[in-house]
Amino acid sequence: MKYSKILLGACTFLGLGILSSCDVNDEFYDELDKKEVSVLVEDVEYTLVEADYKFFESDDDELKNKIAKYKNFSKDYTAATYMAEFVNDMYPYFDKGSTAVISYNFYQGGLGYIYDLVDYKDELEALEEEYELTSDDYDSMGENSGEPGKYNNFDSNMDIPSYIKPLLAAKYPDAVADFMVSLTYKFYSGSTADVVVVWKYNGTEWNVATPTAPEGVEVYELTEDDYDSMGAPGSHDNFSSSEPASKYLPTFLLVKNVYAQVGDKTAVIYRDYKGKIDGVHVTEWEAVEYSFDGTMWNEYSRVVELKANFKRTSTEWAFVPPTKFIKSEKTATETYTLTDADYDFVGNGKYGNFDTRDDKPEADEAVIIDKISRILKNNFDIAVGDVYEVTYTFYDGTGNGEGTLTLEAVEDN
Repeated sequence: MKYSKILLGACTFLGLGILSSCDVNDEFYDELDKKEVSVLVEDVEYTLVEADYKFFESDDDELKNKIAKYKNFSKDYTAATYMAEFVNDMYPYFDKGSTAVISYNFYQGGLGYIYDLVDYKDELEALEEEYELTSDDYDSMGENSGEPGKYNNFDSNMDIPSYIKPLLAAKYPDAVADFMVSLTYKFYSGSTADVVVVWKYNGTEWNVATPTAPEGVEVYELTEDDYDSMGAPGSHDNFSSSEPASKYLPTFLLVKNVYAQVGDKTAVIYRDYKGKIDGVHVTEWEAVEYSFDGTMWNEYSRVVELKANFKRTSTEWAFVPPTKFIKSEKTATETYTLTDADYDFVGNGKYGNFDTRDDKPEADEAVIIDKISRILKNNFDIAVGDVYEVTYTFYDGTGNGEGTLTLEAVEDN
């Protein structure tokens, strides 16, 4: 702790064996104001424990009660709104300039696309309608150059949905919402191969039914060989409560993705045995997202630990908003050149650069900005308004080059 001198005033006089009180007047206080005032300036860190969440119990605020009930914050009942009250109660005597970093549980919820993947696999199991395009089908779409009927296939230059949608509408005129068809057609890309795509009718039009994952997320479905490679799960090609996916998938992904980079994400689709229900053995589809931190693959969690920053003003503790970096044209307040340790921190330590070749993730400048942002936050105390001019090394396939980005710290809402 950092203290100034502590001023204690006593006003007692002893004379002739008689204790007399002092007449404390305005002059005394004027002199006191000129003295050095005692202060307590502290930088503290604290992690909320289960009992701390009871602090937020309230008779008239339903959202605060949810904090106490679920022992976490969320986007609906945020630390920015409610945590300062707790910090003021916990550190009431700290003075202006003090800082506090409070770690807490945050409910970020599930991933919508994960639910979509599972629903899609369930729908595929119930799918009964399958159809393979015929020569007549291709011919009906046009036989001129650049049209499917020319060679009885599709290619990358064709707008495939514009041909498939009217064909399905004509073939299934009585289709109702959620009706699905597994459609097989030929696609040319150097050679001709069969492609199978599931289409779904939404009540108005036909659309590809396969759910899409967020950009940068690989979707992978375990095969029989994958289960076998993991030992026990291979006996039935599924996981179970005694052999849970969480026990095997992190190691499986390390072996499968030996060149994974920090921040890589994979959604794994697998079968999970639920036990015997009403005399029937039940196995269901499950999916889970994993992300790579440079050392291991970590399962996505609905509840994560976050940190909230607070600073003491002259009267109370105030929340300090989190920051993110955006590309900026403003004049830099700081200049910085990445070091070997910085590249290592974001998984680029092997070559000490960013690989910007066309087939690499860092060809997208947004990926480089994200990695530099993590480096800056790791190295510096960032405040809204800070502008960093960062110099980095890149490899473009022909050799190393030097690039510069100007990034501004803004409030991350």
